[in-house]
Amino acid sequence: MLKKMLLATAVVMMVGITVNADEEDEQGYIKPDSELYDLSRIMEEAEYELTESFTEKAMLQDDFSDERLEEAESLIQEGDVESADQLLEEYNDLQDQVDEDLKQADENEEETSEAKEQVVEKMESRTEKLEEVLNKEELPEEAKEGISQAIENQEQAKQNYLEAQNKAEEAQENAEQGQDRAEEAQGNSEQGQDRAEEAQDKAEQGQDRAEEAQDKAEQGQSQAEKAQENAEQGQGQAEEAQENAEQGQEQAEEAQDKAEQTLNNDENVDNNSNNQEESAKEEAGNKPESNKDEQESEDADEERGASGSNNGEGQGNGNRP
Repeated sequence: MLKKMLLATAVVMMVGITVNADEEDEQGYIKPDSELYDLSRIMEEAEYELTESFTEKAMLQDDFSDERLEEAESLIQEGDVESADQLLEEYNDLQDQVDEDLKQADENEEETSEAKEQVVEKMESRTEKLEEVLNKEELPEEAKEGISQAIENQEQAKQNYLEAQNKAEEAQENAEQGQDRAEEAQGNSEQGQDRAEEAQDKAEQGQDRAEEAQDKAEQGQSQAEKAQENAEQGQGQAEEAQENAEQGQEQAEEAQDKAEQTLNNDENVDNNSNNQEESAKEEAGNKPESNKDEQESEDADEERGASGSNNGEGQGNGNRP
């Protein structure tokens, strides 16, 4: 809304300036004591307010500075030092505004490098003009003070811009270095991440191997326990076999003893039988012939009885263990 009002006011004022343009056409500029002076400044302010970018505002004010300087130079040549001083003051104010607008543009992150270069170039050109005016012999002494002040302000502004430019370049360089460091840090971070993931994979593999070794150890433990159990069973069977062997040995020894006893008994029987036969023979030799046949018959019966008795004992011994 404000911009529309300013634009409408600017149009009305432009009509007024056109109506009274004869004075400006004759002189090429508007003097501070002119009826159009205030109107021309309002037009400049309206144009300034309608400009949105601070970079463009700064360039617009710099253009107005050129106009003020040219106007002041013309007035000095005409001898109107008082009006020239007023225009030089406006020039200094406009230059201050240029500086403020460029700072605001930087805060708004606008591109200002090209605008600053143009401002510095124009400052150098304006300084040369001011020095030429200052060195003129016919320049009144009262005008020299204003021009000297303008030159001093111009040089100070130029120095400020150059310092700001150097700081901006340094900041840009630092930003690029910071970016490089950030990228390097990012690369190191990614490498660290890769190493961490690799270490994690190795740790997981180690965990898997440890679990596998644990399983094998448990299997080995189970097999060892089973082997121990089998060994204990084998030991028990061995002990049982040993006991059976000892029992068999005892039985064999007992059977051996019985066999020896039987053999001794058989030998005693044979000895008794032989002794009886000898005794019988001796008795038979002493008996009469009539009894000889009877005696032989008795002897035969005894022999058969003894033979039957020996056979029975032999069979009994054969069944012993």
